[in-house]
Amino acid sequence: MTKKINKLYQSYFKSDDIFKNISLLGLGCYAFLLPFMQNPFSPLFPELENFSRFQITDIIFITFSPFFIVEFFKKKDYLFKNYKLQIFSCIIYFIIIFISIKDFSIIDSYFQLFAALYLILLFFAFLVVVSSKFDLNFLIKAVLISIFLNVCLSLFSLFILYLFDIRWDYIIQETRIFPYLGKVPRLIGPFKPTAKLLASYLTLTTPAILALGYLLKRKSRVILFFIGISSILIYPFTLARGIVGFLFSLTFLSYYFQNNILQRYLFKFLTFITTISFLSVTILSTIYISDINIKYSFDNNLNHPNTQYFYYLPNKGKETISNEISFARDHYFLLKKAALIMIKENPLGVGIDNFQKSLSQLEERKIMPKGLSFYPTPQSQLLFAGSERGILGILSVIFLFISWIYPLFKRRKNLIIFASMGSLFALCFIDSLHLEILRFRFLWFYTALIITYAKIYFPDKKIRSDFLEDIK
Repeated sequence: MTKKINKLYQSYFKSDDIFKNISLLGLGCYAFLLPFMQNPFSPLFPELENFSRFQITDIIFITFSPFFIVEFFKKKDYLFKNYKLQIFSCIIYFIIIFISIKDFSIIDSYFQLFAALYLILLFFAFLVVVSSKFDLNFLIKAVLISIFLNVCLSLFSLFILYLFDIRWDYIIQETRIFPYLGKVPRLIGPFKPTAKLLASYLTLTTPAILALGYLLKRKSRVILFFIGISSILIYPFTLARGIVGFLFSLTFLSYYFQNNILQRYLFKFLTFITTISFLSVTILSTIYISDINIKYSFDNNLNHPNTQYFYYLPNKGKETISNEISFARDHYFLLKKAALIMIKENPLGVGIDNFQKSLSQLEERKIMPKGLSFYPTPQSQLLFAGSERGILGILSVIFLFISWIYPLFKRRKNLIIFASMGSLFALCFIDSLHLEILRFRFLWFYTALIITYAKIYFPDKKIRSDFLEDIK
């Protein structure tokens, strides 16, 4: 029995370091369960209001964190040697949040700080533990199985909804008031509580999966193409504004393939669709059109002079078509406008967890409409950072994004890295216009994964030698 256990252990873990293997197992569990989030209406700790968003994956991270800490101290030299830029950007990001806390007596102010610390530790736990191709491939398999189940659950829920009118509440969320559509079901997948999480998740993973499927052969290619194509098919059912970022990531991927006229036309088509989507989402996020009236009338004046080029009808005279559009301002537009006002009036920020309070003050000054302070954030990553942490907050977020994309840009010749770079750019600089993406656990986790993939398979020495060969 002991021999069988040892064989099973050795088949999954090549290292004899038990702390390293336990840490790798913990990251594997985290990767697998990352998309499967709890129901927000039945939280793990209902009596603790501030912990209502506590997830199963957070318990996994806390459980395995002692092993992650051991690995950090064992491999700190490796970490500082290979990830200086990422370390520096994360430290600045954390410090800016800390110094932006203006009232340390308010407990809620600490939650944003602790959330940032947790996500940074998650990010570096991955970078420290995963130091070989074997480690990386182990976690990639866990991620792919997780994505496969996520897509299958979403397809199944859509199938039973539209064929049998059965709504699976865990996967399909019924939105009672949706602009222009009213009461409508939205696909949220196993993510909670809104569809924007699933939408961003698909934006981040779909292009890389399609790229990986293109490079692999036989059964693996079929499975990966099934996941990628299914992700494209289910995305519209999320009804998310992130459709622009999703289309951009696919357009970016198609740019890699420019070998024949069909591929070039596909790129142009996707570029056109992405542009139209961007304009549509921008307009719909600015105003809400409640009514359109087109009126036709004539004045019955029969004495208007005719010319040889145009004539007035004898029984109508001058005819008029008038158009009247009734609209309101969309909350996305007003929240962003409020955030810009805060940045203008407070260049150093209004302070952590003070956006809602400052928004209430704008309502009292009659600059913003009453009730808008219902929203705790401006629903935009850069403007959220700018309004609460000031201009330095915006710069720290941009620097963090650059530190993620830069190592991928250096290795952009690889198809998987190229696809992942497009996805990451879409999330950081397009989806972030409508979302606070730095709250997403999967963003930090998958960013660490792709950066590690780039560093392990294409180390800096190889990049420098390839660059010198290109010059020659």
